[in-house]
Amino acid sequence: MTLFFFVSGRPLTLGVIVLAFAAGISCSPSTPSAGEGSAAGEKSPASAADVPAEPTRRLWTEVTLHEAVRAKNPDYTGNGEFNLTPDGLPVAIGLGKCKVSDISFLRGMPLQALDLLECPVQDLSPIQGMPLVELYLEKTPVVDLSVLATLPTLQKLYLNDTPVKDLSPIRGLAQLQELYLVHTQVSDLGPVGGLSALQGLWLTGCPVSDLTPLKQSPVISLTVHQTKVQDLSPLAGTRLQRLHIGETAVKDLTPLGGLALTRLVFTPERIEKGLDAVKAIPSLREIGTRFDDAEKDLAPPAEFWSRPKP
Repeated sequence: MTLFFFVSGRPLTLGVIVLAFAAGISCSPSTPSAGEGSAAGEKSPASAADVPAEPTRRLWTEVTLHEAVRAKNPDYTGNGEFNLTPDGLPVAIGLGKCKVSDISFLRGMPLQALDLLECPVQDLSPIQGMPLVELYLEKTPVVDLSVLATLPTLQKLYLNDTPVKDLSPIRGLAQLQELYLVHTQVSDLGPVGGLSALQGLWLTGCPVSDLTPLKQSPVISLTVHQTKVQDLSPLAGTRLQRLHIGETAVKDLTPLGGLALTRLVFTPERIEKGLDAVKAIPSLREIGTRFDDAEKDLAPPAEFWSRPKP
């Protein structure tokens, strides 16, 4: 069962996220057995009346969720979006552009997707230990990512347009597949190099210059548009299929020879060496000098190479 939840105009693919709840798996703390924690650690017979009742699990509705948000955020716009399981457990919450700064009300929720786009949030500690799969923090003032080290299930992380600089907390996220760092302050890719599931990395406008940490990376889609990158040699022999190096100081495309590239975006007038190596890549399907969502600039190799030089 695949569930799609739309927050801030974008679909979040949450996969099979309600089956566990439908099966009756509780997210509440387990009730200690009779006698557990006693000095002797012994269990004694107990009647039904002696057995403590299981703690009541908090069940939510959209109304109570709106109330919880507003209680901590007087400026809340009221436009939050919520996805709950049939038994009232929130699994996806969208608060993008909702003027939310305090997310303490989220603590303990079994969220798999959270969108905080443009929210003035700085403290992420309430999401500690959540089973998050997708996290959107674009255009927030977040700097400290330490809590992300407690999110081993995270697959998609959006940090575009944040002041983030230190990526060390994500070093151990073995399931992370997509990492968006557009217009951040990240310059050190060391923590990224060991992400064994990473497929896509977006670095447009970052002060990155050294791609050496990506030598052994499984990344297949890489954007270093408008970065300080000059040397592509660390990419030789990688699994790259899509590469955007437009408006960089790259002059030599030779390291790209032998890669199974299907798309290349670059600035031809800056290239001094290696064009023949690129022309010889049989897998190339699209080449361009810039990339836009409509992909209007991309063209098949034969058409691209026949264009008049600028």
